[in-house]
Amino acid sequence: MLACVALVAAFTGLSARLVYIQIVKHDDYAWRAMRQRSYKQVLPAHRGQIYDANGEALVVNYPTQDVIADRNIIRHLNYCVRGMAHAHGLKPKDYRSLYDDEEIRQQYAERLALVVGGVIGEEAAEKIRKMAPLESRQISVSLAPKLDLEVAMRLEKILQDEKLSGIQFEDSIKRSYMNPDSLVHVLGWLNYEGEGAEGIEQILDARLSGTDGSRLVERNGRRKEIRIFRGETIEPVDGENVHLTIHSPLQRIVEEALRRAVSLHNPEKVTAIFMDPFTGDILAMANWPDFNLETRSGDNRRNFAISDRYEPGSTFKVVTLAACYDSGVVSPGDEIDCETGPWWDDVLKFPVTDHHYYSILSTGMVLAKSSNIGTYKMAKMLGKNALYSYIRDFGFGASTGIALPGEVSGLVHNPNSSTWSKTSLRGVSIGYEVDVTPLQMVNALCAVANGGTLMQPQIVSKITDADHRPVYQSRPQKVRRVISEETADALRSAMLLVTGEKGTGKHAALEGYAIAGKTGTARKPKKNRGNGYMEGHYVASFMGFLPAENPRLAGIIIVDDPKGKDSNGEDLSRYGGTVAGPIFKEIAKEAMRYMEVPPSVIPRRALRSKVPISAVRNVAHGGG
Repeated sequence: MLACVALVAAFTGLSARLVYIQIVKHDDYAWRAMRQRSYKQVLPAHRGQIYDANGEALVVNYPTQDVIADRNIIRHLNYCVRGMAHAHGLKPKDYRSLYDDEEIRQQYAERLALVVGGVIGEEAAEKIRKMAPLESRQISVSLAPKLDLEVAMRLEKILQDEKLSGIQFEDSIKRSYMNPDSLVHVLGWLNYEGEGAEGIEQILDARLSGTDGSRLVERNGRRKEIRIFRGETIEPVDGENVHLTIHSPLQRIVEEALRRAVSLHNPEKVTAIFMDPFTGDILAMANWPDFNLETRSGDNRRNFAISDRYEPGSTFKVVTLAACYDSGVVSPGDEIDCETGPWWDDVLKFPVTDHHYYSILSTGMVLAKSSNIGTYKMAKMLGKNALYSYIRDFGFGASTGIALPGEVSGLVHNPNSSTWSKTSLRGVSIGYEVDVTPLQMVNALCAVANGGTLMQPQIVSKITDADHRPVYQSRPQKVRRVISEETADALRSAMLLVTGEKGTGKHAALEGYAIAGKTGTARKPKKNRGNGYMEGHYVASFMGFLPAENPRLAGIIIVDDPKGKDSNGEDLSRYGGTVAGPIFKEIAKEAMRYMEVPPSVIPRRALRSKVPISAVRNVAHGGG
């Protein structure tokens, strides 16, 4: 009797438990089962591509697959038996009778590791071996992120043929740089999280990356998707495409010229920027040392063109002369006594000197000969406050706002502050005691080339959506007028003298094209600024625009600490005219060919006249 009561009680309890599980806790257990069978699959958005100004692809995406090891499957005894039985040509029940369960799991993991490692490498095999043991807590391990699609398909086929489970393949996308050694500081790269790092990839990351989608996926016991049970799908929104102002053929011309310059002069670093002076478009931007976008190997990832400050030396005399011309303190026809030797100014406690000494020079020849004495005398006539005002108007001391990360503002001392000394007017007027960036310097040059207007530098031409429909189009942006057109014309005439036979930039002269330019040779300051300058270390530079009568291209070359001698053994490493000038000439020659700019038929004497740039341009091109 007691046994019957106990049996009834047991069945009653069991029934109650079944009712509790199937009715009371039905939703909870159903949800748990669903969690074991399903997961939310990420549908990656295609990152936007990057193109140059001509539509040439610079950065693209191509499909890949992420290869992932699933420990739950690798240790699942049924899959282990099936895989190993197939490998030995036995029936599963026969193979299982030969070994205990843990031995079978170990043998399967080793077999899987050998097969996978044979296709994608020993590192992947070791990851499988480490995750397979009983004591391991790894649930899933990435074996090969962004594996080439062809290799992934080959591996998947081998695994199917060998009856091996536990490896998942998920769609992914790999970023590919068409020329990973070119335009590296402008493009930037992606970090391991797929986020933009440096360059355009970083500053426009939000627009390039898009928004990932998702899909609720249910899987069977082999972890394969059951497609008929697919749940809610949120489609990804692909990123936008960025079109740069860069012209790839010109970029290659510049980079090749810099490589030759590095071989010849063994500098610490070199920077080159070329712009359209009327639109502010950056047509080419290059630095050395550089690195490789794919491997990240290389010596430098900083974009010197915008992130490094330097004292420009004599190229800055263009700004001083522009201020003096525009304010009317001197005119192109005026003459300056350059003293034929050291000049003891009544303010300074040391003499002002020139590399070569001159007597009477016109204001234009002061620039052409790069006379420190003549430039300082004109700056004294102008005054420190007026010079400071023009310097700031030209954009120095403030970032340009270019769409690239890492830009610095440079440094310009206020003449009414404690940082301005009795020697500052002399130093600033000839390009010392002022820190600029290469981009600021060439942008100021563009203001002279285009007739007196400072432009906003542009690196992005347009942005299009995933279907290549435009969502943004850049337009030339005028910042402000800094000098009159008459002043710009006068400066152009003076800068033409620089590349003439009597000028410091004669090595930059190009047959058939009038180049308005300026050389710079600046001593390098010691690392602790304010402690003087290093002996025998210089920054050699040249900037110019051409054709002078109708400027199509403005550029700057900066060679930091060049070394070497010419064929006669003379040390020319310090001079902008002999180091940077020939580099500019080499680039300009190829650039004019690429841009299909014919040689000028206008005599140089006409370009030295006071005829405005606009009038000469109309004569040269039939008024167009």
